[in-house]
Amino acid sequence: MKNPTPKSLPQFEWKTNAAYLTAIPALIILCLAAAPGPQSSSEHLGNKAPQLEGAWLVSVDFPDGSTFESTVSYAAGGAMIGSDPSVFPLYPMTTPFHGTWAKKGHRQFVFTAVSFQYDNVEDGYPDGLYKSVIKETVTIGPSGNDYNGEGTVECYDPSGNLVATFPDNTHAVRILAE
Repeated sequence: MKNPTPKSLPQFEWKTNAAYLTAIPALIILCLAAAPGPQSSSEHLGNKAPQLEGAWLVSVDFPDGSTFESTVSYAAGGAMIGSDPSVFPLYPMTTPFHGTWAKKGHRQFVFTAVSFQYDNVEDGYPDGLYKSVIKETVTIGPSGNDYNGEGTVECYDPSGNLVATFPDNTHAVRILAE
């Protein structure tokens, strides 16, 4: 038997088949539009591994008992930026920490960040641009909204000589949009 063509089908049946053929792509487009799009890093926590991307409020603890709060933001792709209010007013000019991060395991990440401080204060140290380097490993908690970290801070003088290294411990909570 020969396949029917639009001319051999009755007028009503041909229009009905054409309507179905037009409705199928429209239905596919509608389903795709209704599918969930990208989620923010705090929404992804269902059964996926926790992510580091986002903004965090960090409590930094040093062995001498000093502590301070800081903010750090981790961007997709590995960039990070953080503040360090602990050096104010010791240095008249301080830059934010800039760095990069990488995933090491299911909930473990590492980062390295650099900041500069200019010292021209009469404090016994040479005037010039000092550099601080933080190297840290952080582990995100099961909820995905906190992390603990351990690392080191390296301090370099204006000539590039390493003048001090000391450990740090951090605890951070994710800053959530509400």
